[in-house]
Amino acid sequence: MKELLIRGPVSESMMVGKTLREARERGDDPAAAVAKALNAWVLFRGKVSRKEWEDKQGYYWGSHTISGSGEFAGHEFKIWFKNENHISWLDGKPYVTSPDIIQVIQAGTGEPITNPMLSEGEDVAVVGVRKRRAFATKEGVAAVGPAHYGFDIEHRPIEEVVNRGDRKHG
Repeated sequence: MKELLIRGPVSESMMVGKTLREARERGDDPAAAVAKALNAWVLFRGKVSRKEWEDKQGYYWGSHTISGSGEFAGHEFKIWFKNENHISWLDGKPYVTSPDIIQVIQAGTGEPITNPMLSEGEDVAVVGVRKRRAFATKEGVAAVGPAHYGFDIEHRPIEEVVNRGDRKHG
């Protein structure tokens, strides 16, 4: 149990909330502020152009497609979910996957958007966060990585997928 316990989520949540509030008060970009605070990345920005979903076997399954804006204009980002976001593709190529964390937030406020609440036409940012230590093992990846969901995609750690030289924090 000690190995699986994820320590600090309440403190982290409070820190993220404070970061978002302060970013909005200063007129800063909430996604960039949160990415910096979490040592994470803004993976994509754009407008939700398509949402497909179904209620199957007690889970909310589906995908969202986001058409890029700003520095991401002309690109497409797709996320597959089974309740939570698990697989992403950038321009049709596998990108970040679970157990790394893929979070969709409102572009203007930084507020998280759960998959059932996400709507076509919304302006969003996608933030990617490193997996928790408990999942940074072969067993952790097997438990919630792409193969677990039937995808023939190798999980690569987010820090390897996102080239820090090309895609700086925020």
